[in-house]
Amino acid sequence: MSTKHILILVGLTLSVFSCTLFNRFVGDDHVLFEGNAFYTSWSHWPDLFTRRYLTPGTIGGGSPGPVYNSGSVSYRPVLSLSYFFDYSLWKLDPFGYHLTNLVLHLFNTLLVYALLVAVCRNPTAALLGACIFGLHPTKVEAVAAIGYRADLLACFFQLLSFLSFIYYRTRHKARYWTGCLAAYFLALFTKESAVVMPLIFLAYDFYFSSSSGPVHIPCSFVWRKPPLNREAIGQISLRAQGMPLPWPPDEKRGLILEYMLLMALTVFYLYIYFFVFPNTSLTHIQYLGGTLARQVTAVSWIFTRYMIDMILPFQVTMLPPLYLPAIEPFPFLRLLSGILLFAAAVAMTIRFYKTDKPASFFMGLFLVSLIPVANIIPLANPMAHRFLYFPSIGFAAVCAIFLARWQGFSGGIFKTALIGLCVAYTLPLNVRWNNDVSVAKTLLEHYPDNIKAHLILGWQYLKAGDKKQARQQFAACIRLGDRDPWIADLMKAAHE
Repeated sequence: MSTKHILILVGLTLSVFSCTLFNRFVGDDHVLFEGNAFYTSWSHWPDLFTRRYLTPGTIGGGSPGPVYNSGSVSYRPVLSLSYFFDYSLWKLDPFGYHLTNLVLHLFNTLLVYALLVAVCRNPTAALLGACIFGLHPTKVEAVAAIGYRADLLACFFQLLSFLSFIYYRTRHKARYWTGCLAAYFLALFTKESAVVMPLIFLAYDFYFSSSSGPVHIPCSFVWRKPPLNREAIGQISLRAQGMPLPWPPDEKRGLILEYMLLMALTVFYLYIYFFVFPNTSLTHIQYLGGTLARQVTAVSWIFTRYMIDMILPFQVTMLPPLYLPAIEPFPFLRLLSGILLFAAAVAMTIRFYKTDKPASFFMGLFLVSLIPVANIIPLANPMAHRFLYFPSIGFAAVCAIFLARWQGFSGGIFKTALIGLCVAYTLPLNVRWNNDVSVAKTLLEHYPDNIKAHLILGWQYLKAGDKKQARQQFAACIRLGDRDPWIADLMKAAHE
């Protein structure tokens, strides 16, 4: 890896995201830390392993008041442990919490660079891919909001696990396998979406470890260094022609045992997730839009929206909490758009399997890592940019692999313009996450009928003593159909 490239990534990431250090608590951050006794003392950490850990329903609603909960509806003790550390160091100073998020994002960007170097063996493509990953506007939501740290922290452990897996495959040192398992374990108990990692490991073995290619030397030849007898020479000849070879029997047995261990770890986690500490939001599952047909359409349209936001950074806007994009008008066209885009992505994965394995692999990584957030099981929050945090590694890698081939002056100009475009839209979006007022006003610019944005803005106006503005926002909540008794109480307070 190039020291120059690392310095470039550090400089760009810090220059674009350092402004988040001066942001305040926003949204659910208040519920997590202000008036919540859960993280105020290390004596509470044993509750990470009791039913008191889980928060009923979803956080962020209801009237304010002292609470005691982790803020999580699913079992994420590693994430909560990071909040314990933050509170012990910074108490209620948001600077330190944002510093943790920024450092995690910086580390993730550097790890993406290391991953691309390991897989593509092209430092230029790795630098470009890491820049696209680290500076894309879809990263703002995960970095700027403390309560959305799960995606940052899970991605950190997922990348550590994957890099350890690759180093284990190429160097066969036991410490890398131990690191792979440990990091995967931590990723699982940070966020449930990490459950796809064994599939990614399996894909890596399928693409790079079982057959020869221009990038990777098969493990069997690195590990065993067989004598150059007639059989070995024949195998070398077949590998030189790019023909796949089966795993030797003893290595195949070792491979099966490795995946059995990964699956045992995954099954253990799923047992904890579904039976010991069941996700409290799963008790309220219903089809998105109310029917199966509307859910299928919504899933397809959400995939389309994700692809549009990844391809066109200037289309990225702040998304409301619990956001379900409308499928009207023209629901059939929205359904068809997602199907066609998904089919195109699958076709690209298959098409480049023989001609460009890294590109094919990373497109597959993008699709596989979207599975947990694809609303196959409807999510309480159907669409959020933070859900793209880990999957976007695959998208950024594919873009970088192809753009790295565009040489010359025009290629340099285009790549520079692309990074500049990401910076131009990411930086101001970071600033808009500064406080509740700026967040609510930004949401209302794009979603004027969003009830929660009106409620947040009204509450902030009421606290500031601007009762006229507060009444207008609470009236908007009532006009849009919110019948929560707390709204009526707030409206009365605004008239006093």
